[in-house]
Amino acid sequence: MVLKKEPPDEKMKEEMTEFIEVFISLLRGIGAYVETMGKIEKKHPDVFKTMAEMTSSPEVLESFVSSAPPEVVGSLLKIMLRTSSLGSKMGKAMTDLSAEEKIELGKEFKQLADDLHDLLKKVEE
Repeated sequence: MVLKKEPPDEKMKEEMTEFIEVFISLLRGIGAYVETMGKIEKKHPDVFKTMAEMTSSPEVLESFVSSAPPEVVGSLLKIMLRTSSLGSKMGKAMTDLSAEEKIELGKEFKQLADDLHDLLKKVEE
């Protein structure tokens, strides 16, 4: 006996398409992020060492805080705290968050990116 497979209905096709497109977007984003990190590290090898030290060494963080303009320090600390908070929510995105919470989390990440862009402008001034 041969079972004949039914073609997926339109609703299922739409759901599968949207689900696959989300992962395509995710993988492209991660790929661009990792590739850019590698290029920056290649060009400025000490940047990643300094960033790692800044997050794990109070002395390096204190040095940064005392030498950077107050508005940059305040913005950076706020962004670091928000990143930590959003990171913990991201781990729950697939299983524990409702659709509305996922949408809100996505908006928060986008706002964080806008805030980082604003910080970049301050640093470049």
